[in-house]
Amino acid sequence: RFPEATIVGEEATSEDASLLDGIAEAEMAVIIDPIDGTWNFARNLTQFGVILAVASRGETIFGLLYDPVMDDWIMAHRGQGAFYVRPDGTQRQLQVSAREHLADMTGFTSLRLFPKELQYRLATTFPDFSRMMSIGCACHEYRTLASGFGEFSLIGALMPWDHAAGVLVHQEAGGYSALLDGRPYQPTIHQGRLLLANSRETWERLRERFAFM
Repeated sequence: RFPEATIVGEEATSEDASLLDGIAEAEMAVIIDPIDGTWNFARNLTQFGVILAVASRGETIFGLLYDPVMDDWIMAHRGQGAFYVRPDGTQRQLQVSAREHLADMTGFTSLRLFPKELQYRLATTFPDFSRMMSIGCACHEYRTLASGFGEFSLIGALMPWDHAAGVLVHQEAGGYSALLDGRPYQPTIHQGRLLLANSRETWERLRERFAFM
């Protein structure tokens, strides 16, 4: 349907890393992770999904988080909100959590994506929150955040097929995100640490808590 599109897939990029360079200039770049949560998928666990983002000139304009087990999805067009869509086509607009107290919050992070010396320090922050989790699948973690069932996520690896769609969905559901150095996330950024939160105020408090990162 879109023969003019630049296709950036996880598997193809592992063979040719220069494909990442095309995201910045392409009028339409389609960024695909066909099986997100491969570790789960390979072990017959249901927490896996398909992630698809569309970027134009380096800016994400569409995001899709699809669950092939339940055959439902969450999608967002820039500036139009985020929606949960059932297999029959009915939709529900999504809104991030309104929790304000860190001690009541659920967060997501994966220790293995940080250097060993930081893993121990990061683990000491876990008791500050109600729950710290890793589903092992960015697709389902972003779905959980956008649906209001978690408040934040700290991310240590920025491959665009994992995060371009999810960051847009989270923003369109009312969340705030930026790299820890304050830069806004773009799918052309592949190094750094990304923090998502349910509000700018929560993001600022979490940034202080994770300042050692």
